[in-house]
Formats: sequence, C-alpha cells, structure tokens
Amino acid sequence: MTKKQNNISHILTIRNKMLRILILLLLICLAISGFYKYRMTQLPVYSKLQGYYEMVLDSTYVYRSIAYSYFDLNLRIDGKNIRLPLFDCDTISVMRKTSYDELRKEFDKKEEECNGSWKVISSNPDSIFINAKGHVLHGKYRVLFITDSIGYVAKYPVDYIILENDSTHLCMTRVE
Repeated sequence: MTKKQNNISHILTIRNKMLRILILLLLICLAISGFYKYRMTQLPVYSKLQGYYEMVLDSTYVYRSIAYSYFDLNLRIDGKNIRLPLFDCDTISVMRKTSYDELRKEFDKKEEECNGSWKVISSNPDSIFINAKGHVLHGKYRVLFITDSIGYVAKYPVDYIILENDSTHLCMTRVE
C-alpha cells in the first residue's frame, strides 16, 4: 500500500526533470498557438471587413476563361462567413430548361455556391482567402481600403473596399 502511495506521489509531484520540460514546452506551444489564433481573428482587416457591400460595376472586372453574368451585386461578411454575389457561368443551359422546377433547382444550386467562409492570411499586406468551392470568386485576394471624399456630392465620404488578385478586381462600397 505504501509503495502504491509512493508511486502516486512521485507522479503527482512531477520529480522527473524531462517530464517537467515536456509539460513546459507543451504549455508554451499552446500559448503561442492561442495568441496567434486570437491575433489573426482580431486584426484590423477582420473587423473592417464585417458588413454588407455592393459591387461597383464600372470599377469591377473579373477575367475568367468562361463566360459569366451577374444576378446579384451584394456581398455580406458576417464573422467567418461570407455570402458572395450570385454569378452564373452557364446561362445558356439554364435558359434551355423548360420546367419551372428545373430552373428553381438550378438557381438553388447556384445560391448554395455563394455561401462560404473566409479568413485573414496576411496582415502586411492585408490579404484574405475566400473559400467558396464552385464559385467564380473562390481564391486569395489582396484587400485595399480607400476613402474618397473629393468629388462626392454628399456630405459624407465614400468608403471603397477593393479585393484584387491577378485576374479579379472587385470594387465595393459599404451599404449602411
């Protein structure tokens, strides 16, 4: 009985030097990963991007090898979720559908592709990754924040957010 108590007290007091070092390293790794996760979700770009946006078509271009058309110009970022504008890359096949049910199923499938997630991948320069498989805008983007108060008729400046990569330039204004 005393031998068992001795073994248990030995384990509980952690007299083994290697075990103490391993536990200390594990705690340091957990603290660093927790700090990194907290830092990446609390970056200024993360909080600045939250909200509703409308694409400015005359300043937006998307170069793809397929034809597409816009059905929707609104983008919403809410926490880690993103709702992308509805693009249609297959208008001809949708137009050939004859029944309303087939058209509705096709439209619902396109709407599901618009829902995705996003994350900050860099804070210098500000960059995000939009994860929406099957959507035209799936990928990595550089983020630019621009305030234009010159030439604007209203009293308040216009805030533009630009998402761009090598084949896309999305210019959007915040919708209040």
